[in-house]
Amino acid sequence: NEGSLQTLERNAPKAELNGHKAELNLHTMLIQELPAEMRAKPMNNPQALYAMMKSILASEDEINRDKEHFWAIGLNTKLCIRYIELVSLGIIDQTLVTPREVFRRAIAEGAASLIVAHNHPSGDVSPSAQDKSTTEKLIESGKILNIDVLDHIVFSAEGFHSMREDGTLFNV
Repeated sequence: NEGSLQTLERNAPKAELNGHKAELNLHTMLIQELPAEMRAKPMNNPQALYAMMKSILASEDEINRDKEHFWAIGLNTKLCIRYIELVSLGIIDQTLVTPREVFRRAIAEGAASLIVAHNHPSGDVSPSAQDKSTTEKLIESGKILNIDVLDHIVFSAEGFHSMREDGTLFNV
């Protein structure tokens, strides 16, 4: 019902992005209104991305924070954020991710490239074998679609790991 949807949207969780509040749509977890300086700032710093994703995860209720979340961050040609989408909400130690789901919004929104990120509720930010395999599939799928996957950030409350920075899956 329309009234309920409007109430949900008014009560949408908030996340703080570099000192700015942003509303998150409960249905797709897309950032709807990024401040102009966030839209204009290239997202090429894993530390800044980690801080943003950590803030978004903190906006979840306590029970959901203990589940793996997998996000796709769509970027324009200047590496500025077009959207942030929660692709999958999993369980305590895994989440299901397929290229089809990751690239669906990227194609619809005309993203030039993507960064993907997911949390490890355990606190260990070392990428698992499954994390690496999923990233390889996403990179290959992105090549076919001409949408580059620029990084995969694995994070927890304690820190993060950038697969681009470690060089295991990306040519730096």
